[in-house]
Amino acid sequence: MKNDEQVPLVYAPEEVQKCLKISRGLLYKGLNSGEIPNIRIGRRFLIPRAALNKLLEGKIPETTGNDDR
Repeated sequence: MKNDEQVPLVYAPEEVQKCLKISRGLLYKGLNSGEIPNIRIGRRFLIPRAALNKLLEGKIPETTGNDDR
């Protein structure tokens, strides 16, 4: 399937920010708290397509708010 080849497995934060139409600060707050599911490699955040889809469908439970920072 050629369409699957064109759809990335992960998104950069800037792509998700544009998709969700939220500010950069709100985006990184969600990434750091885990509210927006992500994979962190070094200092870089990657947002898996499947996890973002579940989030948008309301299938990922809200975080408990136990952010120790």
